[in-house]
Amino acid sequence: MTFEIELKLIATPAAVTALSQQLVAWPNQHATPQKLTNIYFETADNFLCSQDIGLRIRGFDDSYEMTLKTAGKVLVSLYQRLEYNVSIATPVLALEQFPAGIWPLGCDLTTL
Repeated sequence: MTFEIELKLIATPAAVTALSQQLVAWPNQHATPQKLTNIYFETADNFLCSQDIGLRIRGFDDSYEMTLKTAGKVLVSLYQRLEYNVSIATPVLALEQFPAGIWPLGCDLTTL
């Protein structure tokens, strides 16, 4: 389990343009192409969204990780929430590999 902390900034259009120009000017290197996979999940009745849960599988070449992000809270302009990551062999959900206590009360994993 890790904590994810996001810092969100508000910038004027001029500042966004200036930042983009600065990023382009930074030195860069060519990298070998890699296969990236991102699969996001939701139920037909939007259960995950209603519980402020994010569920995805990310892949890098042939390595995969399943991630569940729980409901968060705002602390002094920072958004913080628990994140659970599990390595998996194939890009197929295996919800039972997450700790049992992270799910909302009454959540049936078989139905989910």
